[in-house]
Amino acid sequence: MSDELILNVQQAILSLLEHSGSAIDLDFTPNSLLVAIAAFAVLAFVAVRLFFLPIAVLHVEPLRAAPKESWQRSRGYGAVLFALIVMFGLASGWLATLPYIGVVLSMTVVGTTHAISIAILYDQA
Repeated sequence: MSDELILNVQQAILSLLEHSGSAIDLDFTPNSLLVAIAAFAVLAFVAVRLFFLPIAVLHVEPLRAAPKESWQRSRGYGAVLFALIVMFGLASGWLATLPYIGVVLSMTVVGTTHAISIAILYDQA
């Protein structure tokens, strides 16, 4: 990669961090930041493990077995599923900020892509 491209990527990341940090006025202390990071890690782990829950509800006969099925099928795919969750969340958020049609685009484009990815990955897992 060229030095100019790397510099542009670094500037974009710094700009994104600056704007996201100033969007919400939070006052973090070192202890609260550690608690927030730990809570985020736990929530991310649970979100990854329950990624297949919507389709597992359709495929697993006793309904109460759906979370267990999702939990088992997501093993070994943690990084990929976490990347998909982040990507879908960012894309949905960015599309929702568009005036007039943003929410509709967010639901139709990201929602459809999310549903298709769940179906494909569920069959492969």
